[in-house]
Amino acid sequence: MAESQDKGKEFENKVAELYRLMGHEVKQNVGILGHQIDIILEYTMPGGIKAKTAVECKYVEKGNLKKNDAMDNINAQIDLKRNDEVQNLTIVTTNGFAKAIWDTTKANKIPPLTFRELQHQISNIDPYLEHIINLYESDEISKYYVDFTAQDDEKEPREVFDPIDNYINNWLSADEINHISILGEYGTGKTSFCMKLAHDMAEKYKKDPLNNRIPILISLRDYSKVMSVRQLITDLLINEYGLQGVNFPLFQKMNEEGLFLLIFDGFDEMAQKVIFDDAYSNFNKIAELAKPKKSKVILTCRTEFFRTYEKEKEILLDIDKRRNFDIIYLKEFDDDQIKEFLQKRVPLIEKRKKKKKDWEYYYKKIYEVFELKDLAKRPVLLELIAKYLPQLIELGEEINASTLYKTTIHEELKRRLKVGKTIIQRDDRIKLMKLLAVWMYNNDKLSVYHEDVPELLNLKVHFEIKIKTDIEYHLNDFLTCSFLNRDTEGNYQFSHKSFVDFLVAWKFADDIKENFRDDFMQKQVSYEVMQFMREFRGEINRDELYQWIDFTKGKSFTETKYLGGNAVSVLNELKENFSEKEFDFSETVLDCGDFEGQDLSGLNFQKANLKNANLSSTILENADFSYADLDGVTFEEMGAVYSVFVTPDKKHIVSGSYDGTIKIWDFGGKEIRTLKGHGDLVWSVSVTLDGKYIVSGSMDKTVKIWDFEKGEEIRTLVGHKDALRSVFVTPDIKYIVSGSEDRTIKIWNFESGECIRTIEQKLECSGMNIKNAQGLSKEEIKFLKESGAVEK
Repeated sequence: MAESQDKGKEFENKVAELYRLMGHEVKQNVGILGHQIDIILEYTMPGGIKAKTAVECKYVEKGNLKKNDAMDNINAQIDLKRNDEVQNLTIVTTNGFAKAIWDTTKANKIPPLTFRELQHQISNIDPYLEHIINLYESDEISKYYVDFTAQDDEKEPREVFDPIDNYINNWLSADEINHISILGEYGTGKTSFCMKLAHDMAEKYKKDPLNNRIPILISLRDYSKVMSVRQLITDLLINEYGLQGVNFPLFQKMNEEGLFLLIFDGFDEMAQKVIFDDAYSNFNKIAELAKPKKSKVILTCRTEFFRTYEKEKEILLDIDKRRNFDIIYLKEFDDDQIKEFLQKRVPLIEKRKKKKKDWEYYYKKIYEVFELKDLAKRPVLLELIAKYLPQLIELGEEINASTLYKTTIHEELKRRLKVGKTIIQRDDRIKLMKLLAVWMYNNDKLSVYHEDVPELLNLKVHFEIKIKTDIEYHLNDFLTCSFLNRDTEGNYQFSHKSFVDFLVAWKFADDIKENFRDDFMQKQVSYEVMQFMREFRGEINRDELYQWIDFTKGKSFTETKYLGGNAVSVLNELKENFSEKEFDFSETVLDCGDFEGQDLSGLNFQKANLKNANLSSTILENADFSYADLDGVTFEEMGAVYSVFVTPDKKHIVSGSYDGTIKIWDFGGKEIRTLKGHGDLVWSVSVTLDGKYIVSGSMDKTVKIWDFEKGEEIRTLVGHKDALRSVFVTPDIKYIVSGSEDRTIKIWNFESGECIRTIEQKLECSGMNIKNAQGLSKEEIKFLKESGAVEK
């Protein structure tokens, strides 16, 4: 009984507080004519007439308020009005009213209100709801929106939410978690999801305001300084959305009562213009809105904004102190989502064209173009691909990765500049992206640690920066708006490795034009970069490349490195004919130069350095290689050999190669047959004791069994999580044993291909807790973690 009275008093206080926030003069527990009235509202009517309203508050734990539980209160209100002690009557309850109560209150002109209905009287939110609905429906994305999926952890996901909407709906109806941070890499669709969610919530609220929340969509990109949440909310609700009468104290009360779903979109876009401590402060202010038990807050941010996985947890979860906070991660599109997107998007693109192509044509093109399918996994980039792929087709331009990548980068940066999401201009940003890509490429790095970026790119000099905070502004802008992603250790890498290859090729094409050799000569041009270089053929100055080869004459490799060899490789890729050119290669340095397929008849290579050059399938008639260094030169087509095995009868050699092939040779060096099927280099080969089967292990994580005589693949064994390093077949041909970089040994049944046992290597530091360990360098911490240590 006492508990029920306490809850009744608490409910009365909440009703009184709402009336006070609405501007009423409120008195509680007022005795009039022998009746104890919960709330008396006093106010002045037009003409200066004083008026009063008697409010009775009835708390009901579950179900509707029944007539028998309220008649004494209703009779007391009627008596007060009959004696002109009050002019108006109201009864407020928690959930709803039984029909008998409705009939009684209607007959006596007493408006019955639930607490939620009282909240809804505060301001007319219909125009705002229409704005939110129209915001999404007027955007073209509403016509081709595809549901997103998410997962529960960045490192080791245990659960996938497909679609994410199911997770959000469950979260809204549960009490445990008040705040969700939705993180996603660049282009994964965070803003699109927020617009769609706000739209759907607004539609639901219009249909059923008692059981749904009002979505408050807040774009943070316009708030670039240390933020006042009070000012932000006031500006948004009153100045932008026109919700008159909703001041900040009232907003707080409504938030405490669970009336809103607050959606803060783009924390990284707000924070990129402030120093990190300010960003931390801003998040804490937003987090305050999630303290009330009934509040629900969503915050979106790019994963890469947080410099490390630990920093992400430190800010968003306060190292697990915020028990009512959670983080989920948007996933990239899978193949089915890409297809669904194209099925919806392509008809909109094609509708104005005379010769229309279906979505399957675009899908096929995406998968034909080098690495484009990986970019298509990001909704923002998929939209750009779908948009500009047709443009390139219409212009009759060759559709290749370079033209599409360049168009995509230019248009995306133009879009971001137009909406004010960047402080670094497009040309400067592209220049910095090229510099970073070349640094990664020449140093064999896939990523760069965030603290090293300002010095590496020389931001201070590039932008003539004089104060430290300006460096932070430019660094945050560059890291969050340059197609970069962040890993859990605070290292940044481009959203796909192909971006590095493309940007390197683009910079090399510029360097050739400008006669800048330093970056081009540092290492052998990779196959991937060469594919893009070929597509820049119209922009590459070939005469300059010949001059660079000539520049190496009489010099050492230490002086010129791969300059000459790379120049040869690019010219060969561009189908230059060296024989027709009658170019003199004597005394040049051509390490690792690719001459494959060239006619080199009659050319002079005297004293040339041709170490590790590729002369496969070349015509060498009358070519002069006097005193040339031919160490490591390849004259046949076989790639680098990683493993060999001599058959038990000692009649054949089996080799595994870099190109993923397995070759069978006789001891005279004649190739018998080639086996193809692996998707990456072959690390290990073995032959059964009876000579009937070959077993191979590859970097593609698979073991394959082959028929020796026919060269046919019999079976593929899948189960390792990393590259295979070794394979062995037992003499009785019953078992295959494989060893992998995933630190496991697996034993397989030869006949069925079933894995019958896995032996795991125990990590040297397994379980060691190094949290808050002092005196360890970043490299030492990384090594310990790789050896099994943890931070917890």
